Amino acid sequence: MFLVTRDAAELKMWPLHSTKTYVRFIPQSWRIKENMETETWSTVVCEINLVGNFVVFKAFIGPRGPWDWRVKMHALAQKEKFPNTYRAAQPPPQWYSFYAVKGPENKAYDISAENIADYASEVWTWAKAEISSERFLKMAKAVLPLLAELPVMPHPVIKP
Repeated sequence: MFLVTRDAAELKMWPLHSTKTYVRFIPQSWRIKENMETETWSTVVCEINLVGNFVVFKAFIGPRGPWDWRVKMHALAQKEKFPNTYRAAQPPPQWYSFYAVKGPENKAYDISAENIADYASEVWTWAKAEISSERFLKMAKAVLPLLAELPVMPHPVIKP
């Protein structure tokens, strides 16, 4: 998490709750009252997932996203051809990843403790390149107008 917080300002991102198996954040532009549920969670989230055979960078919708809004996001993802767009006619009802990029092979479970910092740096270098990539920035910009359509939480933590 140190690498994420260290580079957050440079990458224009807001770190969210993370664990040893995933690192979550949002672009600063997504930090609007409609998207934020708490200071550490939002409805639409970006994640570097460290579970499985490969590291995966994705953007997804959590369970709070209303159905009609999810359908709009699904249509946008298909229209804009976001990488690894969900192929079904309808988005799933709970967690919905509308953008996913497969990264390096996940070695986290096979690496020795003395080499874990080097591996973390390698994964973060890849993730930073993805966060700075034209395709990610284009997706983040395309999603922004839809975020403003989300219902505001009853007691928003982000003041207008």
